[in-house]
Amino acid sequence: MNILNDIIDLIEESADNDKRPYRKRVEVLIRDKQTNEVLLIKIPPYPGISNRIYYGFPGGGVEEGDSVMKTAKIECLEEVGLEVNNIKQIKSKPFIFEWKGMGHREGGKYAERAKKFRGAITLYYTADLVGEDKSLYGNDGDSAKFVFHTIDKAIQIMERQIKRFEREHPMVIPIYEHRLGALKALV
Repeated sequence: MNILNDIIDLIEESADNDKRPYRKRVEVLIRDKQTNEVLLIKIPPYPGISNRIYYGFPGGGVEEGDSVMKTAKIECLEEVGLEVNNIKQIKSKPFIFEWKGMGHREGGKYAERAKKFRGAITLYYTADLVGEDKSLYGNDGDSAKFVFHTIDKAIQIMERQIKRFEREHPMVIPIYEHRLGALKALV
């Protein structure tokens, strides 16, 4: 049995009285095997969190009846238009986010989801880029929806984001620490 699934099971049986499950999510670190670079998706500013672009990985929630592998492929196609294969789980700590006390429970886009789930657990995966010419998408950091960087450079970018969010909005630091951990697991 997979150790991360064991962790998820234990968390879902936690001591508090909330019996709702966690929504499983995936984030995918797309690698270009030819250059050994990893994709960073450009995330636009979030009002109230940051007024700058920041970087993450393609990902999303696993829908009922879908597998993690199917979700990883769908999210990579939907978010960056790239096909991937050879999807493998990264041995890194999953990111567990409790929705308790979050404003979206009372209304808005995630209200229905919050009725069903107590939070989300994000697991990290690698996937190989399938025969795409990255030059079609640009790599200048300005015109592209995503960029490819060496793993070392991606780690530096994630570390800078953590420092920036310490000042701007410390609540989002844990997700970036987990993303950084996933990147470091690739080294």
